[in-house]
Amino acid sequence: MLFKNKLGSINNTFIAGFDYYKIDNDIINDALFFGSFSRGVYNLQKKNYGFYLHDEIRIIDPLFVNLGYRYDKAEFDFTPSSPESISMSKNLFTTGINYTFYKKSYLYMSYSKGFRYPLFDELYSFFTNTINTNLKPQSSDTYELGMRHYFSDKIYSHINLFRIDTKQEIIFNPITYNNENLDGSTKREGIEATLFIKPIEWLFLKGGYTFTDASIESGSFAGKDIPNVPRHKASIEASAVVSKGFTISANGLYVGARPFISDFSNDYDKQESFFIINTKLKYQWRNILLFVDINNITNKEYSEYGVIGGFPLEKSYYPSPKRNFLVGMSVEF
Repeated sequence: MLFKNKLGSINNTFIAGFDYYKIDNDIINDALFFGSFSRGVYNLQKKNYGFYLHDEIRIIDPLFVNLGYRYDKAEFDFTPSSPESISMSKNLFTTGINYTFYKKSYLYMSYSKGFRYPLFDELYSFFTNTINTNLKPQSSDTYELGMRHYFSDKIYSHINLFRIDTKQEIIFNPITYNNENLDGSTKREGIEATLFIKPIEWLFLKGGYTFTDASIESGSFAGKDIPNVPRHKASIEASAVVSKGFTISANGLYVGARPFISDFSNDYDKQESFFIINTKLKYQWRNILLFVDINNITNKEYSEYGVIGGFPLEKSYYPSPKRNFLVGMSVEF
């Protein structure tokens, strides 16, 4: 539902809504865990209800204030299991302020409270064919302060300071082979900066850099770096209109060193940094789009994900694809 009203010079836009969805998952799993065989035959079901409100108030022409609220509830049913069902719910809030200080340039501040329910494959253990009904949803508080400034119509930049505080973060414990809630809080804070340039009509350039300080603040791993979060990440992109309807673009992505997934004690060397280059060719004719993606064009060997696991514990890698292609077509009706 959408409502708009005006009181003097103050404009108000109010939105209210409700959403619901249901997920079913049937599991048949044979497991041989440390020499003990078991078979699991389960039906997992999740029903999710959400009610939300959002209000945007324009106090004066360049100044906007946003307020939001959401109540969310999830009901999980497990057959067979004891208990047969559990429920989780969260009250969530968001607020922000946006001020246009010069033409299209603006400043903003925001706060939001977020959450994540456990996934089915986090509640269910494929090692032991059991369900962990003690797993709780993780919650987070996100703070942002930023600015987008237009130096001209063809050059503008965006800078964003952020901090995310998370409690009961859901993790996989490679020692117990179980998903758990981290016993301490975590912090991710840093800065994102992006520059956009259109030097000539047919060429667009974009470059970005993110610095993230991610650490575990309390609990048994206090002072350690959060696994799989790089301190440095950067990207660069160029896109050119070669002729009418035909576009070619290329982008490069750098991801810095980061702890292996599940290495909460930081006992192992970090995963190596990597840099890859991708290209994309597009041709638009009326409502038909043809495209060819060439990813990792230098055929670099790298692993985006590395984990600590196995028995005994050791470093394991998920090799990322070498040079690969994607060809496709889309049609809009």
